[in-house]
Amino acid sequence: MAKIRPFRAWRYNETKVGELYEQFSPLFDVVHEEQLAKLYASPFNSIHLSVPRSHDETVEHLKKWKEEEVLLQDDQPAIYVYYQYFTLFGERKTFVRKGFISMIKLEEKEIILHEDTITHSVEDRVRLLARTEINVAPTHGLYRDQEHELEAIMDRYMEQPIYQHIDYQGVINKLAIIRDPEDIQPFLDKLASQPVYLADGHHRLESSKVFRDQQAEASPDAMVHYHLMYLTNLDADDLRILPTHRVFFAEQKPDMLSLREKLSAFFEMEDVSRSHRSLIDLLKDRKHAFGMVSLGRKWILQLKEDICPEKYIPLNLPDPLKRLDYTLLHYFVFDQVLQIPYLKQSNSKAIAYEKDYARALYAVNSSKASLAFITQGVEMEDMLEICETGYKMPQKSTYFYPKVVCGLVFGSINENET
Repeated sequence: MAKIRPFRAWRYNETKVGELYEQFSPLFDVVHEEQLAKLYASPFNSIHLSVPRSHDETVEHLKKWKEEEVLLQDDQPAIYVYYQYFTLFGERKTFVRKGFISMIKLEEKEIILHEDTITHSVEDRVRLLARTEINVAPTHGLYRDQEHELEAIMDRYMEQPIYQHIDYQGVINKLAIIRDPEDIQPFLDKLASQPVYLADGHHRLESSKVFRDQQAEASPDAMVHYHLMYLTNLDADDLRILPTHRVFFAEQKPDMLSLREKLSAFFEMEDVSRSHRSLIDLLKDRKHAFGMVSLGRKWILQLKEDICPEKYIPLNLPDPLKRLDYTLLHYFVFDQVLQIPYLKQSNSKAIAYEKDYARALYAVNSSKASLAFITQGVEMEDMLEICETGYKMPQKSTYFYPKVVCGLVFGSINENET
């Protein structure tokens, strides 16, 4: 079962960097170009470590920050309680996602994945991890605690947070520290009885695994066998999965008449170009449906009733995965119509992934992209059902909101820093 351990985090030294919130940054997969220039201009911002302009520059920043005590390492092992307070568009309720950050052992069967990764992204991260030996941002894992036993401990420590700030998402982030071994032990015991489902950070986790495999001489309990993870309760009412849309870049401008004819073999197509409602609203509660946007036009694509995914998709996939909307999109549209083989799509430069609906539309309307496909979020039950099969969804199928911020804590895997 899952094995976690407290660790000595590297954290920003407030006397050196000034306002702490100015050093935090979005994760690699949600930061945008217009944000980067502003973040890079800040000399101590964590973006210099998480989204490097070059590996050499990152190594130099990390070395300098340690030497000049911009970063200080805690003198005692701890776990770090991390709460995120957020709202969702159209809802009045304020959610509180409660969790904690620790190191977790990279056991193959104890961390259950649900998404494929993109090869070149993993390779680049492995090279950087080899040079820095530090986890810059935690991945996000899910555990079960129906009685909410750990929340009772975390709530007590969160009465005196050490950090509190509002991030770029409008989310309030709070951090507290648990150092008392008696209060840490229930966390170790709870996780030791179960596996963990990875919610977010598949590329970072895969990078840690690849790097670990390269260190054949390391002892079984060396820090290289561990990875920084933010763990939240699967049984809490604060987990939200938002959609990740697809943007398609064609080498030549697609013939829309021919494209629509090919799509109509699989989908009922409804032209909604004159509707003032967003495609996200129009898709709501529709089964096996997603939106398609071309320059000046938009459609709803809904799988025809006589097409049974389990029978029509010839890939070696379990039925729950064949029924997933993202699988339908990646097989019937990208594979069958746009001629990008399903098993090669993770390396295709023709497909991009966009969490922001407005940005997906802008990519097409500015003629930077040919098409955008607007999707609906995956249901938690569907994700868990697919996890149990041992198979993985198409890459970028889940977007657990809100994202953790980078810069709260850094987790070293350098054996000399344990």
